[in-house]
Amino acid sequence: MNSHAAFETHPIQKIDCARSITLGMAELQPDGISEQWFLKLGGDIHWSLIAQAMGQKQAVFEDVYGREVYAAFCATSIELSPQTKLLAKNVEITSSLYHVSHHQIGSVHKILLAKQEIASLLMISTFVSHGEDKANTSIVRNKYMPSLSLDMAPQELLTLAEHARTTARVNTNPEMKCDRNQDYTPCRSLDFNAVGLLYFPSFSKFTERFEDQIQKTTQPLKRREVVYLGNLDIGASINLASSGSDVFIHRDDGKLIAKASSKRCAMPES
Repeated sequence: MNSHAAFETHPIQKIDCARSITLGMAELQPDGISEQWFLKLGGDIHWSLIAQAMGQKQAVFEDVYGREVYAAFCATSIELSPQTKLLAKNVEITSSLYHVSHHQIGSVHKILLAKQEIASLLMISTFVSHGEDKANTSIVRNKYMPSLSLDMAPQELLTLAEHARTTARVNTNPEMKCDRNQDYTPCRSLDFNAVGLLYFPSFSKFTERFEDQIQKTTQPLKRREVVYLGNLDIGASINLASSGSDVFIHRDDGKLIAKASSKRCAMPES
């Protein structure tokens, strides 16, 4: 890869894609679209669209010094329309890439059934690299961000970015009053990605498991916003604590690494 060329200024461009699929067991759960599947698919599309905008065939990034660079997510917001009769249905998935800020790129993904939206996903990422110690706890923003001239983000992405900035500025006290809490050690083979980072959908999975087991939630998910504030080394533990509709995920060193806010439906739609 020519890493210097990858970070040149590119002309303004519209980056999007669309695909049709048939929903099967991998894409669904009892109440409709699988949150985990949609997050993973959206992540892969987001990274591939960035590579496309940079003129690359693969979503593998390096800075001008040849260091690995990752398009790490700052925030995601997923919205679902729970329904039980989606198996074997044909849907269209549309995705578009946008400029959010000098350091952030966003994408919007929609799932359409008979031209009606049944799920959407907003994603915002920034470029990061490991520090000299290679630890996931010392991931830092890489200043060699590619100068991509993309369409300006719609208001929904800008609002999500502002929510993420506000969350990052708030000094959340680990001693805060919580409804319930639970300790958990993520699994190397299930919760971490190919480069050894705690995979971003895992934060949603931890939250859903916590709300199911500790809060005894039975209502299907309508919307979940996650702000990602840090990462975790393999073998380390996390603590999940709830306060109202928010779940806070702390590392075992006390640092807040994510905040998830969920909204649920009263009943699934038939």
